[in-house]
Amino acid sequence: MDASGQAPGRGVYVCCDVTCLRKALKPTKLALTLKHAVLVPDFDTVYQEVRGLLYKRLRTCLGLGQKAGAVVSGYALLRKAFAQARVLYLILAEDVATARGEEYRFLCTQHDIPYVTLFAKAELGHIIGKSSRSAVGLTVPRFLELLRASLTSLERLESVSCPG
Repeated sequence: MDASGQAPGRGVYVCCDVTCLRKALKPTKLALTLKHAVLVPDFDTVYQEVRGLLYKRLRTCLGLGQKAGAVVSGYALLRKAFAQARVLYLILAEDVATARGEEYRFLCTQHDIPYVTLFAKAELGHIIGKSSRSAVGLTVPRFLELLRASLTSLERLESVSCPG
């Protein structure tokens, strides 16, 4: 895998979709596309690499958003940002307390804000350079666009169960 697109030699682009990955990893398909016999990597290995790359992009985007002031976190600050209609998208930690998660989901529903559940609280906080965080809100459209591109790819990748 060449996430940078800068490795020497021929390459192929494959969308982040389980079906596309499976089709692309057929030896005859790759050999025909690359006009050369190739050793095809294991599907599970490629799947995990792609998934890891997408999570890395999400972490990078959130870190940049924090530095640019496009991220709000912490219970009181998030409630204030919701009240001011500044939250455009919410990321909930996977291990958020049940009551707090329900409260955040209610706020999202009430304000028609999309949300996703990603990362553990400790990791979510670490990504933005803070202590543990139950939720992080994005408040700037540009960073939301970057995040959505990676989220869409991740959803497409995980939309079909990945049989091991």
